[in-house]
Amino acid sequence: DRLPTPADSKDLPYIRSLIREGQRVYPPSWVGVPHYIEQDDEYNGYHIPANSLLFINMRAISFNEKRHKNAKEFDPNRFINVKDSMASLARGSAEKRDHFSFGGGRRLCVGIDLAEYELFIIVSRILFCFHIENA
Repeated sequence: DRLPTPADSKDLPYIRSLIREGQRVYPPSWVGVPHYIEQDDEYNGYHIPANSLLFINMRAISFNEKRHKNAKEFDPNRFINVKDSMASLARGSAEKRDHFSFGGGRRLCVGIDLAEYELFIIVSRILFCFHIENA
């Protein structure tokens, strides 16, 4: 009898899960915004020379079977019990993140909170207003 609002998010876990899984499987780009490194560095035993560009390989992370069981399947239920916002997970430990669509590190998308809000409004209202079925 009314359009969904952001306040409904807590009561619609499947829609939140659907959005997370969509971001994991279908990110806007398979590699994130490049990061520039100004000085030599080492990470997990790998030498990274100065003046290099680094990318987050979202495809490799998203489809890593160690990270996501049956990673090639689109399964929103994998996130059904996640209560933390995508923004709070993105600002935390990389191991606990649901997806990397908003980048990472100090260059994390500054609009992540607004994007999460907008994604919920758009998806929930599409599902509310339209009858969707297979062709």
